[in-house]
Amino acid sequence: MEQLRALAAQLMTIWSQLGVNQKLTVAASGLLVAATLAVVVFFTSRTDFTLLYGGLAPKDAGDVVAYLEENSIEYEAGAGGTSIKVARDRVHSLRMTLASRGLPKSSGYGKGYELFDEKSTISMSDFVQQVNKKRAIEGELGRSISMISGVSSARVMVVMPETRLIVDDSKKPTASVMVNLRQEGMVDREAVNSIRFLVANAVPGLQHNNVSVVDNFGNTLSANEQGGSFGAMANNHLAARRNLELYLAGKVEGILTGVLGPDQVRVTVSAELDHDQITHTSEIYDPTGSVTNNVMEKTEITDTSKPSPGGIVGTPVNANTSTNSTASALTNNGQNKTESTISFDNSRSTTNVVKAAGEIRRLTASVLVNAGTDPRDAIAMAQLTNIVQNAIGLHAEPTAVRQDDIVVAEMTFNRAYLVEAQAQMSSAATKDMATNILKNLFYVLLGAGALYAFVKLVRRSDDDVIQTGVPVGQLLGGGGMVAAPGGAALSAPAGMGGGGGAGSGLEGGSRPCALRSFSCSYWSCAALRLPSTPKIESRFRTAGGAGLSRFPRLRSGEISGAGS
Repeated sequence: MEQLRALAAQLMTIWSQLGVNQKLTVAASGLLVAATLAVVVFFTSRTDFTLLYGGLAPKDAGDVVAYLEENSIEYEAGAGGTSIKVARDRVHSLRMTLASRGLPKSSGYGKGYELFDEKSTISMSDFVQQVNKKRAIEGELGRSISMISGVSSARVMVVMPETRLIVDDSKKPTASVMVNLRQEGMVDREAVNSIRFLVANAVPGLQHNNVSVVDNFGNTLSANEQGGSFGAMANNHLAARRNLELYLAGKVEGILTGVLGPDQVRVTVSAELDHDQITHTSEIYDPTGSVTNNVMEKTEITDTSKPSPGGIVGTPVNANTSTNSTASALTNNGQNKTESTISFDNSRSTTNVVKAAGEIRRLTASVLVNAGTDPRDAIAMAQLTNIVQNAIGLHAEPTAVRQDDIVVAEMTFNRAYLVEAQAQMSSAATKDMATNILKNLFYVLLGAGALYAFVKLVRRSDDDVIQTGVPVGQLLGGGGMVAAPGGAALSAPAGMGGGGGAGSGLEGGSRPCALRSFSCSYWSCAALRLPSTPKIESRFRTAGGAGLSRFPRLRSGEISGAGS
């Protein structure tokens, strides 16, 4: 404690011995250091926020914020309240904690099969169970679709026909899918088809044609193929043509760029496709050959046995007839008949050919080559034409079935826009560089000016009154005495100047005085224990006190004697 008091007393003593400008310099330096420390502490202790959840529904955002405020967790809300940011080092732990509490609850999709974990199904009616089952399927499908690249979230709505005793085949399940895309056009046709098949295979009896997909930008991503939608077919045909043209043009540009260099060729390919699907069935007969087609054999057997003529059965016997009669003999007439029928067909072959849609009907290609300093001759242009023909499979021969066409020409490309763009970029880069140089130069000059001002403030003298006890005559007369604290006389250093005794140059010069304007002179430095200033000291080394010409108060005698 005593050491602290001694240190404080010493600091107060030093502070009282400083001049006004020195006090101002020390105070300004202290404020500058404090401000610098405050800025450093502010930026180093600033929390680095990162995204916890984005694209939240208002209710989910409110639930998450309520949990964060309840646990005194610092956060930031942005994007109209749909995104929440927290400290970077707590993102993963908070996500796990919020997930264990079921938050967020409905971020783009509903609940899944956890619906059946919340309540007992014993007291539920069959209707409620069916509704919960449908909700669970919709929630699980929404989660699955949200995992597709480019899809932020998804909602699925399934419509199931009512179960009745009489089945109506005309009523079939349907589904609608609403996808929230991060950017328009981020989901291609293949992804849309995948979504439709995913939903169709998850719902019993649902066909992929009955699944509609729309996005948050109001675009219908799936065209209804049921009934042969003309718009869907036209879109498919146009997409197939565009993809083929881009593919063929890319092949030509790739092979010519390797020879001519980058940005030296322009290629455009136009394709005509046949989208008709045709089935051909042909039968070819061979008249020289025969093939047994059918063999039929028929056999008839006839066996006829009849007795000789006699009475009719059941007729009473005539008593008047004679009993002397002969036995009747059997007559046998048998016949066997066999018929064989053999059918022969001529040899024939049947061919069934189905031509797929999208066959190339005609191709045309236009190729422009940038002209160099020396024009290309006809041989070189013919070589380029052959390369392009073989690259994309053109049939340019007059006898070819498909009449394709190709044009390869050499022209000078217009590079004016490139020159202008490069000039603008160079101008912008020059401006940025000049701005950065001026900014840095301003900072350097500002620092140098601050340093120069600081040095000048430290070295400037002030009109402080310091009791030195130097006889005026010795000071003005150039005597070899200097003043020490308490008025003690010390020997002046060699070279300070001599000549003139005590009191020379001023009447009554033997009296002590109080000097002004010498806080940084050799004499005051001895009293303040500061290093002497040679520049100021040299002012007093001239004979006869000529060095006092810069101190008008001393020259005019504005001194106060200690004994006056």
